[in-house]
Amino acid sequence: MPIEVFARPQIPIPHTDCPKCDAPMYLARIAPDKFGHDERRFECSECDHSITEVALRNKGARQSTT
Repeated sequence: MPIEVFARPQIPIPHTDCPKCDAPMYLARIAPDKFGHDERRFECSECDHSITEVALRNKGARQSTT
C-alpha cells in the first residue's frame, strides 16, 4: 500500500468546473506518480464525476489524463 503524505502545496492548485454539470470540482487526492510528478484527483461537488490530472511537482504544469 502506498504511503500518503498530507501537506499544503507550495503552489496554488487551480480548480475547474465539472464538464458534466458545471458545478465546482475540488481536489480530493494527491498521490505520487512518475518521478517529479503528482497525480491529482478532482471530484465534482454535485454529480460525483472525477478527473485525474498529472502535474509536475514543483512547477504546477498540468496534463489531463481523464
